[in-house]
Amino acid sequence: GVIMQTVYTIGVSFTAELLAKAAYEETLGRLAALIRGGNRAPLDELSAKQAADYAAFLQQVPWYEWDFEADRAALIAGNGGSFRDEERALSLGLEYGAKARYATVIAKAVEVVGDDQLTLRMIVAGVPEETLAALDGVTVIERRLQGIEIEAPRYRELTRLLVEMTEADARFIEIAGNDDILFTATSSGPAYGALHSFDRQGYGDRRHLFLVKVRNLANLLRSLESRGLALEHVHDY
Repeated sequence: GVIMQTVYTIGVSFTAELLAKAAYEETLGRLAALIRGGNRAPLDELSAKQAADYAAFLQQVPWYEWDFEADRAALIAGNGGSFRDEERALSLGLEYGAKARYATVIAKAVEVVGDDQLTLRMIVAGVPEETLAALDGVTVIERRLQGIEIEAPRYRELTRLLVEMTEADARFIEIAGNDDILFTATSSGPAYGALHSFDRQGYGDRRHLFLVKVRNLANLLRSLESRGLALEHVHDY
């Protein structure tokens, strides 16, 4: 239904964006870098920092809330006048401008249907209520027969909290009303039991997808290190 349409729309548009960006950067972008020589231009440094800041932002906040216009203004202000700087200011400025306009459209659409919930609820057992209440971002809702119901932030913060609770010997009974959950982990080699595995370009390792029962999640997270795996992200709903 609506969820699948949203997933397909995002997938197609994101793929088209990356294809267009790759087509430019692997041709005209590389030519501009060749003309520049071995020393990075000021806007090379600035755009790299902008990309890193944007990546960190996306771990917790929807992309359309990023200030692309501020990034474009920073490119103009930092332009030293070299050929590479002019090329970066033009190409990335056009990209940021297009994203800023698209973000405005998406933000208005979100206002109509409502924002994504930034928190979710789960039931946790095996740890005292006081331990859960002391975790940053966690609110204890009530004690239930199966465990303690809490409200916690989603996205990257959820992964951090799940690790902290696992280290405190917690057991997860239910997360957002679901019995199954997906998490990703990385390693230098294969991983037994993975739903899917593939190489991570530029990292020299492999990413593995695991679809598991929520009740088994804590034990599996505890076993990762002994299996040569590093937790990457626990995906919520």
